[in-house]
Amino acid sequence: MNDLLTRRYPMTVKPLHRETESSYTRRLLTANRELESHQKQLLRAAKAETATLAWRDVLELKTGRRLRFGAPLSAAERNGAEHRCELCPDAGNVRLMCALCTKGETVVQAPGFTNPVCIRHRRWVGLDLSTRQTAVDATTVRAALRFDRLQKSGRLTPHLYNVLRSATARIGNGDVADLAVIVDVAAAVTTGRFLEELLRPGTDYAHAYAVLTDAVTGLAGRNATPVTAALWGYFRPTFWALRHAVITATPYEPAWAHDHAVPQHLADAYVAAHQVIPFTSYNAEDKRTSSLLIGRGGLVICDHGHQHSSKGRCPVCTNSAVAPGYNDLATTHPDIAKELDPVLNGTTTAQNIQAAARLSLAWRCPRNRHVYWATASNRTQGGTNCGICSNRTIVAGINDLTTTHPRLAAELDPAYEAGHPATKMCAGSGDKPEWICPDCGHHYKMSLYNRSQGSGCEPCRRAGLRSTRTSLVDTHPDIAAQWHPTRNNGKQPEDYSYGSNDEVYWLCTTSAAHWYPQRIDRKVQGYGCSLCSSRRLVLRVNDLATTDPLLVTEWHDYLNVPKRPELMFAGTDRHWWKCAFGHVKQQSVPNRRKSRGCTDCEPEDRVLNLN
Repeated sequence: MNDLLTRRYPMTVKPLHRETESSYTRRLLTANRELESHQKQLLRAAKAETATLAWRDVLELKTGRRLRFGAPLSAAERNGAEHRCELCPDAGNVRLMCALCTKGETVVQAPGFTNPVCIRHRRWVGLDLSTRQTAVDATTVRAALRFDRLQKSGRLTPHLYNVLRSATARIGNGDVADLAVIVDVAAAVTTGRFLEELLRPGTDYAHAYAVLTDAVTGLAGRNATPVTAALWGYFRPTFWALRHAVITATPYEPAWAHDHAVPQHLADAYVAAHQVIPFTSYNAEDKRTSSLLIGRGGLVICDHGHQHSSKGRCPVCTNSAVAPGYNDLATTHPDIAKELDPVLNGTTTAQNIQAAARLSLAWRCPRNRHVYWATASNRTQGGTNCGICSNRTIVAGINDLTTTHPRLAAELDPAYEAGHPATKMCAGSGDKPEWICPDCGHHYKMSLYNRSQGSGCEPCRRAGLRSTRTSLVDTHPDIAAQWHPTRNNGKQPEDYSYGSNDEVYWLCTTSAAHWYPQRIDRKVQGYGCSLCSSRRLVLRVNDLATTDPLLVTEWHDYLNVPKRPELMFAGTDRHWWKCAFGHVKQQSVPNRRKSRGCTDCEPEDRVLNLN
């Protein structure tokens, strides 16, 4: 290794408590009369040796010391201080170490929520670099010792300290003078007895506010009003979290890193009691709460008790976020939620998804216990159910053709089945495979659905009709006589029964010029010519211009646009007419026929009476 890296400094400075790497580097270089450029030279040498050699490794080589900068954060510090937070800035700031402890040297300490007083020298060091270090009195020292105890036990967090510090700063004399008030109030409002009285979900909020006021008034003095208001906002999210746990009957968990930690035995007792006051009563107290809707690091609590970002509308109320007990699948669609497979979906449950979720999940059919996959939105909005039971999904051995209709599967053409196995077909499908009749050997195509409904080989069916004398000719000879002789592609009435739904062509019994299509069963039921009954329009056959040529000579040129007499029936709609004498009237065709023309004209002058 490069001698520049392994040659130790003459002066190996000892790092001080919680000192930062940059602070130690500056002191080490100064003690050895090195410039800042020396550090850059060492870093270039380290990079040439290996890319993994960090600056701290270089410092250890140059000093022969095992270096550790700063100090690990305590559990209380990690509660909101792991990342820089706008609600607890003191936990993320570096500060200067006590100047008496460093014997006049400038030593920067790593970020952390630690005591703002040097107990050894009775000196205020604060929580950031801007603090002016001054001597403190015995009262402040006692407050600092109590600060240590509360901080180490987790009762005084960076967020709570910042809330109290901001409240006392409105009236107080500064951080040094207010430390005793901050510590005393923090100690009072974090005891188990006080929290039990304050946070009980079944307690009226007016009573809870009175409890908080009584606890603060004797300690904060003239700061009591702003401190009480600040703490009311501080505890508000905790009220919500406890209420949420009671409503959803789930174990209490802080919904946010800055929610006040409630003793577990208290939270469990509240959930078991299942007594909760409506959240709207918290909003409706008085002006105390109106200013406390925000202040959770960009979070708010809506009127219905849902916490969300201060930007935009509540995601729970708008169903863009899931909240158990409010808009989760188990709450909104309990019957469908019961079908969610408890094993195949891993950690996804009906309590952590919404009815509109688009994640594909495993469901278990309640009727046959089939497992199938679908999204929650398809189940709740699209009406999707078990694909196996509805034959949308084919599973061999359950709903394939071989299992449900083995006789039909045996009639499949072997050549066709070689590429389309029966285990991949279902009886309700519209696909048309190739079949071989077991009786006559005829090859034909027919849908699986029709085969499952009883249809089969057409020649055998026709032969059966003729042999049993149940054809249309035998049962309804008068209707069979109307069978069109040339337009049915060789089909004969002897080959069909009166209940067939096949559509064929018929002759009109009223007009020899009319022929029309109609299903056999409907023809038997009495349906007649679609042209005569005006159910089907045919140009130059049954249009208005053809059936009433004299009437349409009085058809108004433009008032009926876009209607045209050659493209419509003579129905009951009213149309505009203009006679030869210029009279404009609106009448239906039947009324125009009945009046023989224009009602404003003399009868002998009306169009249908002229000939």
